[in-house]
Amino acid sequence: MKIALLKLLPLASLSPTLGQVPYPSHNTGAGDINNPHISTTKFVNKPAGYYTVTTNGESELIRCPAGHFCPPNSSPISPIPCGGNDKFCPLGSSRPTLVEKGHYTIGGTHLTRSNEQICEPGFWCGNGTKTECEEGYYGDSFAETESKCVGPCSIGYYCLPGSTSPTQLPCGDPSQYCLSGAKEVTKVRAGYKSIGGSLTTRTNEEIVEEGYYAMDGVEYKCPAGRYGHVKGLSNEQCSGVCAQGYYCPAKSTSPFQKICGGSDRYCPSGSGAPILVWEGHYTVNDFNGTCGAGRFRNFTNVVDETISPIMKTSVTPTKVPVAPCDLCPEGKYKHVAGDDKALCLPCPYLTTGIDDNGWGESTSDRTSCVCYRESGGKPFSNIYFNVTKGECHSIEPGQEMPHTDVVADSDRTRNVQKECERGYYCLEGVRYKCPKGRYGDKIRETNSGCTGECQPGYYCEEGNQDNRQNPCRSVDLYCPKNSSTPTRVTPGYYTNEDSAENVRSYETICPPGYYCTGGKRFECIRGYYGSGTGNTVETCEGKCDPGHWCTSKSTSKTQNECGGSNAYCPKGSYETTEVTQGYYTVPGSIDLEIRYGRDQKNTTMSSQKVCEPGFWCDKGIKYHCAAGSWSNDWGLREQNSCDLCEPGYYCPSHPLQPSTSATGLECGRVDLFCEEGSFKPGNVSLGYYSTPVGGKNSTRSGEEKCEKGYWCEAGIRRSCPAGVWGGEKGMVERKCSGFCPAGFYCPSGSIEPQECGINEYSTSGAWECISCGEESLGVGEDGSRRCKNKRKCCEQ
Repeated sequence: MKIALLKLLPLASLSPTLGQVPYPSHNTGAGDINNPHISTTKFVNKPAGYYTVTTNGESELIRCPAGHFCPPNSSPISPIPCGGNDKFCPLGSSRPTLVEKGHYTIGGTHLTRSNEQICEPGFWCGNGTKTECEEGYYGDSFAETESKCVGPCSIGYYCLPGSTSPTQLPCGDPSQYCLSGAKEVTKVRAGYKSIGGSLTTRTNEEIVEEGYYAMDGVEYKCPAGRYGHVKGLSNEQCSGVCAQGYYCPAKSTSPFQKICGGSDRYCPSGSGAPILVWEGHYTVNDFNGTCGAGRFRNFTNVVDETISPIMKTSVTPTKVPVAPCDLCPEGKYKHVAGDDKALCLPCPYLTTGIDDNGWGESTSDRTSCVCYRESGGKPFSNIYFNVTKGECHSIEPGQEMPHTDVVADSDRTRNVQKECERGYYCLEGVRYKCPKGRYGDKIRETNSGCTGECQPGYYCEEGNQDNRQNPCRSVDLYCPKNSSTPTRVTPGYYTNEDSAENVRSYETICPPGYYCTGGKRFECIRGYYGSGTGNTVETCEGKCDPGHWCTSKSTSKTQNECGGSNAYCPKGSYETTEVTQGYYTVPGSIDLEIRYGRDQKNTTMSSQKVCEPGFWCDKGIKYHCAAGSWSNDWGLREQNSCDLCEPGYYCPSHPLQPSTSATGLECGRVDLFCEEGSFKPGNVSLGYYSTPVGGKNSTRSGEEKCEKGYWCEAGIRRSCPAGVWGGEKGMVERKCSGFCPAGFYCPSGSIEPQECGINEYSTSGAWECISCGEESLGVGEDGSRRCKNKRKCCEQ
């Protein structure tokens, strides 16, 4: 199999090979195990650079092919591959040859190199391998042996792999540069500029300084109105726009590069130079209503008109007119915003000169002091006054004064101009609010009094543009003409009702029948009255009198009489109250009798009382229980609720005290009787007696007609005496019907005579018969007695 492979290998030159390296001989066996037909005959002295092949039992010497080597007297019958790139084997090689320095091997594969060749420019060779010169380097000679070849590419240029020139490719435009040994261009970083060489062969980059910016490797000045406070800025925006109130020329390094100036000029954000203010306009900074640098609030000759008479306090304190912001006195400076005059500080005289007050010299705007050379002191080539320290300092020529020594929002750092709005007036670039109590409805106003006065019912604050700027707010406030703040209404007064509640303009004292609070007028509440003015509470002067009632807004405590007895009005009534059934009305605690003398018409009843025992009440009037009746209950509503007096007793009534017991008074004597419901005792009738018999004589409750056998006198029933008889009712004499007739007898209480018996007799008036004894009275043939009325009848 290896034989077949050898036949495919190219043949190299048969010339002797120089520089062959001895190769150790070795014997691997009797023949090629892959070819059974190869002869096993051995060559004892086989020549170097050959190998043997046996065909049909005959051995043949064949020259070792290129890229292989065949050692002498060796046992292998097949050529051996030459090895790696660092050696080569020409045709007939007995051993590999090491490649020469600065050369590279060629032919075959990396294991069967057959020759070497010198390294060309742009390449370097090592271990038989040719490689392009490293990028960033060049090679312009043969046989280079290092990857960097001759050396690095020149600055301002770059070299690709295999370059043969140190200036192979120019770096390009200013946006890129090439250092020594550059293998490619390097983009200039943002904020850097390219330097060195020409525009196409820049050799390095450098960060731009403050006040500059760089784009695509080119340096530019920060434009006017902007600043660059750091190195390495990369666009025309630089660090930002110049601060408002300051201006920045080109290549400025601070947002506060230069102070704008006074109030007659302004510097918006991003200004490259100050702008003079237009007429009718003002320059602004926000002082929050306070005076700016160099000025203080001067209250001299300003009258405080907010202190009103008693009970007329102002809701919002104000100064009228507005105190102006005046310059600090000469020789003083003020570098902060504020109203207090104490902020005006003296200029130090040692460095700023001396004026009449012993102070130094201030600037005309009083925001700083003027610096001079101190006598005997160090000369200043460039001096300024440090307002924060109150000292004169020196700075180098051309150096800007530190912006920290200028107060922001001062009148030296105005940043915008505005048209003087309505509600303001403007002078010399300064805007002032229209005074309180006045208004200004024009733009570009220059009159300090503005347009005119605030209208009644309204108040005008500073800076107001409408004569009806603020409604007076609520009904408890009022605003006369020219008001700068609402005035609280006086207690007991109300604001004018002819205007809406929020635009009241004057106050009026509360009239009778009303009370006033919170600026409103209200009717005195029902049941109360107000006869005078200035009432402040809903109860006005007090409650309506007892027995009377008062409607709302009553001006009299006796406005309306209560009415009849069926109604009453306690103190403070606003309507009549119907009396409760079972009650009666009275005028306070005065007794009923006094009431009749005081108010006979019963029209001023003030309270009700429950009907007492013995009385009943209807429609507020108290009545005695009727004669003969009584009651022990409270609150009876009708007459028939009274009970009848018990029998044997009597119950009197008016004008006496009514009865409160069923046994009011005992009837009295026996000749008197009291039936149920009696109001006085009744006399027992002639021929009658009082009952019940056997009870108390003083509590007789009825009368009965004297029965037969009785006679009655003075209410007492008596039996007819013995010897007389009572044969009829109602007898009034002791003799009753008369004497008992002879022959009869009449015991006590007889209602008729009783005939005497046989052998008896009686005379007239006998109460019993007398026996004849043994003497026999005459008896007729029919057995009747012939005589019983005398003694003689016994003898017959």
